[in-house]
Amino acid sequence: MKIFIKGWKAGSSSAKELRNAVKGKLIRVKNSRYVHNPDAHLVVNWGDSKCPEYGNILNHPRAVALATDKLSADYMFNMRGVKRPPTFHTKEEAGEYMESVGDPIYCRTILNGSKGAGIVIANSVDELVDAKLYTAGITGERIEYRIHVFQGKVIHQQEKKKRNGWKENPNFSDDVRNLNGGWVFAIKDVDASEHTKTTAIKAVEALGLDFGGVDIVQTPDGAGYVIEVNTACGLHGTTIDKYCEAIQAYVEGL
Repeated sequence: MKIFIKGWKAGSSSAKELRNAVKGKLIRVKNSRYVHNPDAHLVVNWGDSKCPEYGNILNHPRAVALATDKLSADYMFNMRGVKRPPTFHTKEEAGEYMESVGDPIYCRTILNGSKGAGIVIANSVDELVDAKLYTAGITGERIEYRIHVFQGKVIHQQEKKKRNGWKENPNFSDDVRNLNGGWVFAIKDVDASEHTKTTAIKAVEALGLDFGGVDIVQTPDGAGYVIEVNTACGLHGTTIDKYCEAIQAYVEGL
């Protein structure tokens, strides 16, 4: 069985890293001459919602499209009982929640944004903006993980931590823990709760995905709250190895 990687964009570094790890080939994003043979080829779709519907594929493009659209994903999570922070679809609903609870609200003005793009944080009702989706913030002590799930199993765990030597920058808030704010994914001594890992698996399955990196917040009681599922995670070091092992084991089982 030959393995082909379909990246979400031309030049995707993660798609290339995965191609090298599994000793496979890349399918060109545009003007591809690739001819699929479902009996001899496995296509690993790395985040492309417009990927052709190949006969033998991991992460169907319709499932990727569902995961990419935060509003559609929210509907599926609610329908399948995936634990989430409170979410709202109107400014009025979000405002009522803020007045009664007082927690900040993350206003998503872009439904398919990544790395914090399109997020406006409101700490008062007056700061709420028009958005497609509103998500309540989880305040207080918490741990943020990225749990990698493949075919119903956790294959890797990462924890967001401040980069060593990072100097605080007033231009970046810890309310959105991303690379620009000095946050990186660590793998040493990472051990999410069983509830967090089970919830991550449930989130991937709810979207109809074969694999995904689940961004999830864990509170001191061990409960996990899903933020989103990534279908084209950045790959480095051990993370590449884990996906390579999972894909090769999947191929051996076909």
